[in-house]
Amino acid sequence: MEIISKPFGNEYKWASYSSVTEFSYGQSGLRIVASGPIDDDSYIEIYFPGAYAFQYLNENDCLSYWAGNNFKTNHIIYQIESGGWRDRVKNHYMHILNTDQSNQSEWLIATCEDCIGVISSSPPMVREFLE
Repeated sequence: MEIISKPFGNEYKWASYSSVTEFSYGQSGLRIVASGPIDDDSYIEIYFPGAYAFQYLNENDCLSYWAGNNFKTNHIIYQIESGGWRDRVKNHYMHILNTDQSNQSEWLIATCEDCIGVISSSPPMVREFLE
């Protein structure tokens, strides 16, 4: 299944050296921090107040996403329009309930080392801390 995505937010010159450095989930939502290389003190905080489900993937688990040409920019955040995690589990009993709701979108936080897939009823809020 081909994955169709569109970039969201800004491009970052350090995206090709980026990684997810931390994430947390609680009553207020899902918070993800992506950073550049060790010698660059730049990072972004990505917050999903309406996160319904998420999955952490290391770089080897992201191969199905990288197969197409959708992720060739210096963006960290992509909205998955079709063919992603949500579509793959939609008709499987007891995988992720309620993924068929039209008010939920799929997002991918894509760094060169790891990724986080998110199903959320609201788009991410992004805060930048750039060197």
